[in-house]
Amino acid sequence: MAAEPVDRLKVTPTLLRTFVWAGAADLTTSRYDRAPSRLPEGEVHLHVWSDATLRELAELVKAVCSSARQRAAVLHMSLAYPDRTGRFKLRAIGSPAAASAEEADSATLASVGYEAGDMLDVRVELVSGTPA
Repeated sequence: MAAEPVDRLKVTPTLLRTFVWAGAADLTTSRYDRAPSRLPEGEVHLHVWSDATLRELAELVKAVCSSARQRAAVLHMSLAYPDRTGRFKLRAIGSPAAASAEEADSATLASVGYEAGDMLDVRVELVSGTPA
């Protein structure tokens, strides 16, 4: 059952701290396992609603990251969140391609388990062999 859409005129968006990286996708958390005042570089603040889709997030990232706008770019998205011990975990939520939309891109933040306070880790990978 699909969640009710958010009335974006009446509901205030939440801040989604987003960290954008270049290179091959990985799910290592070492870049987050440091003092909270020393989080990784490349932070972008996105204001989103819980019904924002992965495609919407990809478009927001493309607006601020030139490498994400390239036709060969794939955006590997993961939620970063602290576990009970305070160490960060990453959970992959999708990999929208910059140049094309797929059905999986319609997943919403709510449907992938986003909670206020989670951060978004985005790895921009340029895939070779993609037509220009």
